[in-house]
Amino acid sequence: MDGESDKTGSYVLFGLIMLPLIYFGFFGMIILDEMVFRTYFFSNYVPLGNEGEEFLRLIYWPILKLMGLL
Repeated sequence: MDGESDKTGSYVLFGLIMLPLIYFGFFGMIILDEMVFRTYFFSNYVPLGNEGEEFLRLIYWPILKLMGLL
């Protein structure tokens, strides 16, 4: 029984570690694309529209505020 609880705990820990990595990783990819390389891949090929752009601003507003981009 103890081995099963360790396995469940490791899945939870893995999930908790992956969430911030995905959050910051996706943000890093957008910043690299839009500001560093200026290829505008996400803007051109991901069909977000105005609602999608507002959604991304809502999700990433703390980081954008810290970086002075908002």
